[in-house]
Amino acid sequence: MSEKTIMVVDDVASNRMLLRMVLEEEYTIIECESGIECLESVQKNKPDIILLDIKMPKMTGYEVCTKLRAQEVTSTLPIIFVSAMDDVEEYLTGFEVGCNEYITKPIQTMKILETVKKLMSV
Repeated sequence: MSEKTIMVVDDVASNRMLLRMVLEEEYTIIECESGIECLESVQKNKPDIILLDIKMPKMTGYEVCTKLRAQEVTSTLPIIFVSAMDDVEEYLTGFEVGCNEYITKPIQTMKILETVKKLMSV
């Protein structure tokens, strides 16, 4: 297992489990089931990358990303949106609020691994 840590933020447990299964051989995984939990956890356990769902109750991934970008300690933290929303407006909004990459569901194992490796090496 790597010393690199990935925070997976998704309100659906099966989505978090799938991402964990794809990534846990190479990375330490921290799971959060809400944007609020992510913002609290990131202060204690700063990950190397965040995989962030967009459509979540109480606080969207867009709101989480905006808040992370506004804090000095997380302003440059790589954020990958992993979302079922795949229209052009969603992509544009994702990049406008500060994501580094946008991957659509259903999750493609190789795409996730390649994207994470690319951002880990930056």
